Amino acid sequence: MKISVFVLSVVMVCVIGVHADVQPQRDFNLQRFAGRWYRVGLAYDSPGFLRHKDELRITAGMIALQPNGTVNLTMWAMRSSGCFNTLYQYERTNTPGHYTYFSTRHNKTKDITVVETNYTEYALVLKNKKFEREYTQVALYGRTQKVRQDIIQKFKRFSTSRGFPTDSIVTPHVSEFNADVDSYVVHTNYDEYAMWVILSTEQPSGIQSTLVKLYSRAMDVREGVLTQYRALVRNQGMSDDIIIYKDNKGECDQISTASPV
Repeated sequence: MKISVFVLSVVMVCVIGVHADVQPQRDFNLQRFAGRWYRVGLAYDSPGFLRHKDELRITAGMIALQPNGTVNLTMWAMRSSGCFNTLYQYERTNTPGHYTYFSTRHNKTKDITVVETNYTEYALVLKNKKFEREYTQVALYGRTQKVRQDIIQKFKRFSTSRGFPTDSIVTPHVSEFNADVDSYVVHTNYDEYAMWVILSTEQPSGIQSTLVKLYSRAMDVREGVLTQYRALVRNQGMSDDIIIYKDNKGECDQISTASPV
């Protein structure tokens, strides 16, 4: 029996230079910057973003240092179908606080600069990319889903100083699902599969839910892997009959521009 599952998409990396008028956080410390962040604000000058800005939600992210020197950013967004995650791999440059990555969606290299952070509360991050013209994003990240009002004002002042009109600067409310989400890679052999357990607690109700996902490097997985996956589902207190197997319909589309990252 051949059953297809989600395929984890990994973004490959390239290098471009820092903008001359934008300097990263002084004495940037990557170790202190690593960990969980929430994107709580976004300014974007793409016309497509303006049409969808009301759909923007707070998203969670985890920054992790890798042994090979790259930096992984995993972003989670709660949608009506469940928790959706995307993995980015950032390449270090010679300037601390400045990174690049290659977007397979746009087939372009993008430039990431941590402009300002106090590590414990907030971070201002500038993203630049060039298509037929140059586009820029400013993102406000918080260690929690709610940040102080003076930090929000700092984000808005910086965005307007970069030329963003006020209608392109968005600070979304906490997601309608308003859940604290924790994700764990429980089993993986790196070459074939990975099994994730995602635990969420809705606020303020405290209702808890569990999601168990199986990812594969290929569209089909061995029966032995499926057996191990079903055992993990049972260990989480769920039965086999609630498992949903995805039919193999080929590669899925890239992330919609309605929720730029």
